[in-house]
Amino acid sequence: MANRQGIERITRMDTPEKKPRKCTWSNARAMTVNGVVVILVASAVFFGLSALVDGLPTLAMRSRARTLLMVACCLPGGIFLLMGVIRWALRPHHESLLEQQRSIIAALHQISEYLSLSESAKQIMFRESDRKALAEAIETQIRQKNFGAALNLVQQMAEAFGSEADTEHFRTQVINARAEQTEQDIDRALAAFEELLSRHEWNDATRKANGIERQFPQSQRVEGLVQRVHETREQYIQHLERRLLDAKNREDVETADLVLKELDKYLTEKEAEPFKEAAIEIRTKKLKNLTDALRMSVEGHEWGEAVLVGEEIIANFSKSKAAKDVRSMLDMLRQRANEQSAGV
Repeated sequence: MANRQGIERITRMDTPEKKPRKCTWSNARAMTVNGVVVILVASAVFFGLSALVDGLPTLAMRSRARTLLMVACCLPGGIFLLMGVIRWALRPHHESLLEQQRSIIAALHQISEYLSLSESAKQIMFRESDRKALAEAIETQIRQKNFGAALNLVQQMAEAFGSEADTEHFRTQVINARAEQTEQDIDRALAAFEELLSRHEWNDATRKANGIERQFPQSQRVEGLVQRVHETREQYIQHLERRLLDAKNREDVETADLVLKELDKYLTEKEAEPFKEAAIEIRTKKLKNLTDALRMSVEGHEWGEAVLVGEEIIANFSKSKAAKDVRSMLDMLRQRANEQSAGV
C-alpha cells in the first residue's frame, strides 16, 4: 500500500496548481516579432536623438553618448528577438520531453493499478497466463508431430489446473493428430510394399512386410502382409507355368525360352525339378533355331546378321559345341561384316 501511495504522489506531479505556459510556436513567433518591432522603434528613437548628441562639445563625449544611446535603444529588442529564436529552436525537444513524461505517467498508473490488486487476483491473473502458455506449447508440439511430448504437457495441464474440459479437448486433439499421422505413414509404407510386389522382388517385399508389421502392430491394415507376399509369388509362378506350357504346345520357342528364364529367377532347385525336361527340350530347339539362322546368314553373305546370331549363341549356350564353333569363326565374321559395311 505504501508503494501505491508513493506512485500516486509521483503521478500527481503532472497536475500542479498553476500550470506553466507551454512553449508553443505562436509564443515564440510573438516574441520574435516583438523583438523586431522594438529594434525598429529603437532605431527611430536613436536617429531622433542623434541631433542632441551632435551638440555635445567634444568628439569623445559624442562617441560615448552614441554608444550608450545605441545600447539603450537596441538591447530590449535584441533580447526579445533572441528569446523568440531560442524558444522556436527548443520547441521540438520540449514537445518530445512532454510526450515521454506522459508515457512514464501512464506506465506508473498501470503499476499503481497492479499494486492495488489483491494476492488472490494476482494469482488468478498469472494462472490464466500460464494456462495460455501451456496451451500454445501443446499446439506447437502437435504441429511438430511430437505427440508424446504433447501428451506429457496435457498431463501437466491436468495436474496444474484441473480443468477437465481443457484437458479432454487437448488430449483428443493430440490423439486425433497422432492417428492421422499414423494413417499417412501406413499409406506411404504400403505404397512402397505394393511397388516391390509389382516388380516381383519377393525377398525385398518380405523384408518390407516384416518391417511394416513391427512398426504398426496395432493396425489391422498391415495384418498378413508376409502371407500376401507368398500368395502373390505363388500366383505369379503359376501364371508363368501356364505361359510356358502354352508356348511349348504352340512350339513358340522364343516365348517359351523367355518364360523359362523368368521362372528360373524365382524357383528353387526343388521347385524347378518338374520343368527340367521341358527346359531341355526348349533349349535344344532354341539352339537349333539359332544355328539354322547362323547358317542361312552365312550362306546369304549377311555377315552383320551372322555376327549378331553368333554372339547370341555364345551368350546363351556358352558351354555347347555350337558356341565353341562360333568362337573359332567370329573374328572372320566380324571382319567380313566391317568390309561389307565399308563397301569393299
